[in-house]
Amino acid sequence: MKKNAQGQIVSITSTDLLEILTTWNAVKGNKAGVPESANANEQILRDMMLMLRRNRVRDGTEVQIMQFAQILERDPLDLFAALLQIKQLPSLPDKGESVEGLTQLTASWTRAKARAQIDDKVLDALKPQLNLPGVDKLSIAQMESSVYSLISTMKSTGEYRPTEFQAAAVAVMQQLIGYAENVSDGVSGESMIRALDMFDNQRPLQEELKLQQASKERLFKDMARSQNLLDGQNAAVMLQQTKVEKLEKDIQNEISAGRQQGTAIQVIRHELELSQEQLGVHLTEIKRLAAEIDEQKLKIAAIDQKMQELLKRIKGR
Repeated sequence: MKKNAQGQIVSITSTDLLEILTTWNAVKGNKAGVPESANANEQILRDMMLMLRRNRVRDGTEVQIMQFAQILERDPLDLFAALLQIKQLPSLPDKGESVEGLTQLTASWTRAKARAQIDDKVLDALKPQLNLPGVDKLSIAQMESSVYSLISTMKSTGEYRPTEFQAAAVAVMQQLIGYAENVSDGVSGESMIRALDMFDNQRPLQEELKLQQASKERLFKDMARSQNLLDGQNAAVMLQQTKVEKLEKDIQNEISAGRQQGTAIQVIRHELELSQEQLGVHLTEIKRLAAEIDEQKLKIAAIDQKMQELLKRIKGR
């Protein structure tokens, strides 16, 4: 990736594009405040990626943004804007660290509190299981007040800088919502207290489920990179095969002209040997990448099976 003196991207490689897209796709589900234009700009980058593949551009080759604009028949400013936005989007705050995310949290809390009849008794029963500063003095009213105060401050400052007590209030609210999701409608606060121990036993299973999901996401990311490398190798093979065919034709032309012992044909034959050798390297790499992708698919399938088993255990089935 190259930039001009103003810091504007002027050329980019397929590897750069893949990294930008992969990084954004790995986190976009957890980001708050994503602009409506993000999907359209992401598609622009995918169109640029497709253009490179269709034209069999080798990995690592810098392509001018103006060339993309000409081939895609787009305004270059649209491409500059798309690259800049998608590259910067991963720095957006997570949903739990934004006004949008906290507002959604309070809405979920209001529903959970009413459905499961959560009160200070339930909170007191939960406190010994929490390792959070200040939680021993926290009440339901204080928790709600702290979260609403944090939202108000964020609206004014635009920053997520909770106090220690506010951070504890947010964490406790999330915990209570989680417990409420595991109990039936209309359950009493007393019943929920009795249920806390049971759900606490499920916590290791839930943590294991999160770890498996994280592993699965990493594998998908690795597989996307492997697939991109495989596409690049396939494109390279096509180019190399074309070159080999041309060299073979050049040799036949030299022979037909009676120059089978000339210097030119020797040079062509040497270049043909090198091209055939390079073709073999590409084919070997294709075989390796295909095996790597198959292995990644098997690992993902194994993780899916394990996650299903964990879900059954969590649900008590």
